Amino acid sequence: MSDAQLEVPPRVFVLNAQQLIDTRRRVIEADEALVAADHRLLEDAEAAMSAGPFSVVDKMTVPPSGDLHDYLSHGPYWWPDSDSEDGLPYVRRDGEGNPDREKDDREALAGLISTINTFGLSYYLSDHERFAQHAAVLLRTWFIEPSTRMNPHLRYAQGIPGICDGRGIGIIDTAQLPSLLDAVGLLGGSSAWSSDDDQGMRDWCREFLAWLLTSPEGQQESNEPNNHGTWYDAQVLALAAFVGDEATTRRVADATPARVEAQIAADGSQPRELARTKSLSYSVMNLLGFCDVADLCLHAGIDLWHHEGPDGQSLQRGVQFLVDGAVDSEWLHPQIEAFDHARLLPLLRRSAIALDEPGFESRTVKLKGVDAASDRTQLLYPTPLGGFGLSAQTIRGDFERRLDVIDIRERELQALLPEPGRRDRVMSAVSGLSEDAPLAGYLLGVKDILHVDGMVTAAGTTLPPSLFEGAEASCVRRLREAGAVILGKTVTTEFAYFEPGPTTNPHDSAHTPGGSSSGSAAAVAAGYCHIALGTQTVGSVIRPAAFCGVVGFKPSYGRIATDGLLLCSASVDTIGLFAADPATIARTASIIIEGWTPIVQTAGRPVLGVPRGAYLDQASDEATEAFERQLDALRQVDIEIRDMAGVFDDIAAINARHSDMQAAEMAAEHADWMDEHIGDYRPKTREILKRGQQVSSERLEEGRRGRTELRERLMQRMDDQGVDAWICPSAIGPAPFGLDSTGDPVMNLPWTHSGVPVVNLPAGTIGHLPVGLQLAGRFGADEALVRWSEMLSQALWPLNMGLAEGLAPDHE
Repeated sequence: MSDAQLEVPPRVFVLNAQQLIDTRRRVIEADEALVAADHRLLEDAEAAMSAGPFSVVDKMTVPPSGDLHDYLSHGPYWWPDSDSEDGLPYVRRDGEGNPDREKDDREALAGLISTINTFGLSYYLSDHERFAQHAAVLLRTWFIEPSTRMNPHLRYAQGIPGICDGRGIGIIDTAQLPSLLDAVGLLGGSSAWSSDDDQGMRDWCREFLAWLLTSPEGQQESNEPNNHGTWYDAQVLALAAFVGDEATTRRVADATPARVEAQIAADGSQPRELARTKSLSYSVMNLLGFCDVADLCLHAGIDLWHHEGPDGQSLQRGVQFLVDGAVDSEWLHPQIEAFDHARLLPLLRRSAIALDEPGFESRTVKLKGVDAASDRTQLLYPTPLGGFGLSAQTIRGDFERRLDVIDIRERELQALLPEPGRRDRVMSAVSGLSEDAPLAGYLLGVKDILHVDGMVTAAGTTLPPSLFEGAEASCVRRLREAGAVILGKTVTTEFAYFEPGPTTNPHDSAHTPGGSSSGSAAAVAAGYCHIALGTQTVGSVIRPAAFCGVVGFKPSYGRIATDGLLLCSASVDTIGLFAADPATIARTASIIIEGWTPIVQTAGRPVLGVPRGAYLDQASDEATEAFERQLDALRQVDIEIRDMAGVFDDIAAINARHSDMQAAEMAAEHADWMDEHIGDYRPKTREILKRGQQVSSERLEEGRRGRTELRERLMQRMDDQGVDAWICPSAIGPAPFGLDSTGDPVMNLPWTHSGVPVVNLPAGTIGHLPVGLQLAGRFGADEALVRWSEMLSQALWPLNMGLAEGLAPDHE
């Protein structure tokens, strides 16, 4: 390859041609970042010089057709039936590979593809002709020479003795064909690979593509709703691009967003892959297939990398689920054999580059036993010289989509205070963002009980806002400075008490969304914003989060400064967060909680305590049944659950004490306004203010003193019985019917009263409405609680599979 040819883009479709040109230049210049990987590649290429040639005609078993040119393989997880005299028909053992499969063509094909990939890249980067020459011999032997070529079909792939000669799912055997076709493109500058060779290869690919598109096996595989369907698309798209079939490329690419939406859940999990005995292996395999598909779709003008389904399904969430579950913590799903973490490297690097997500790249250093510097990924997908950063274009597109959702849903949902110029204000903020800010690209909802510069605080009341105007809350300021863009004020009940606002439940508008922070919870659930601020005095973060099916976090009392907040009860008021997942909660908490110390790993799984007795008896029968299902889901991943009696035998007294304290402190906060404006308060608010005036100072002090006493009691019980966190229902049941009540917060009250940190995790449904699981931790140990919530949310995924569907499309 001459210097002039250096700038000629190679004919590749999965790989990025310009990126390869840059990589070759960097290798020639001995770029330190690529030296180790290039050295290892050359070693691999030298070793591969003795490989092959490979041919289907060399196998020892004759296919059912009698033609050795027909590809033959056997189902990898099928074994002779020990109860049958002749072992037929074979029986399935998922995840247990039968070594006899090595006698068919599958191993030869895998060897061919691996060798060609090595030679293609090593030739392109080194210009060593002998690599191209050997690659050409191998390619001709398998695809072109009449005496040794493979017939272009997979009719006898993954057959099962005694059952069938072949299956459509056998098409997965050629899953790596897209990478081989790119390797062929990398040989284009060599005299060893002639134009006749290239035409012969295209002829074979054209016939194979036709078989994939028209055969019963191909049609069956195209309909598979898991990794098989994904890799079918990858093969068809690569073959169509290689032979110049633009119509097929466009048709298949147009359908790929639906495959993402069908296979990746709203939380990023892949339910069909998680159901396998090697769930991590198959989850990674499927996402790598989607990486190929996404890169191939770019040639058809389809940006699958940034596609987001109606419930948030996306490749980014899929990768994040694996980062949270397999890189940052211990994998909790079935995996019957050791997993090679090197398989995660190309997934993380490709996703980091395509999505401009530095967080994925930063995880590559944590992969067990992986030397990223010498891995081939460093050459195929090198770290960008300019680093990572979320582009303004990406942010702008995401914000526009979310604002469109608001236009569609807000008339019914009523989660936001009206703002005529919202779209213009939000979009104009994008141009001023620092793309490397920690919360760049995040839209923020702020409960209308917190002051925000440039926005009126109405507090859900008809009282004049001038009475309680003030400086912007420091937590809001910190989030702004970290790059978050304020979407707007979210609706609150009057002064964060029980008088309902107009917000409806995003899963069913006939039901309440929860407590005073319901506007924030509904806004996150509906996809308006990434994060939202709320407050909790009794249960107004955790209960709305449960009713709306999102993650809610109430930190330990005092860990977030409450300046800029219209207080309800100063002894317990706590600013909290809403988000779609615990990872976003952790990221946001690190900005607004002073001294936040991220916990990357926890010492094993937490031991959880269930406070049985009078407290738990407050839940409805249906909530209790759902709670037991939730506990079963956790036990299935070896989470230890310990029943603990007598924790809240005095729950009635705790409830009454908290209620009186709240009433007295709220009356004190409103004392200056009550004389003149008592008639302007709504009935429930007016009632608590009048009641609060009657609470004695002794009773108030009893409530304040009781907070510390309860906290110390809970911590002592945890110490005595080796419990790391408490677990219980987030509410007495699902969201009640009607909008005249926000629901009962009694399941949240003792945790708020004691000031301990609490997280709500979505944990299934009752009917079509979400329910939550409440996790309460040690006072001040918020970081550990949030980290454990990330772990436990994965274990709850089977219960949440239908949650996204509950966002009632008939209400949109």
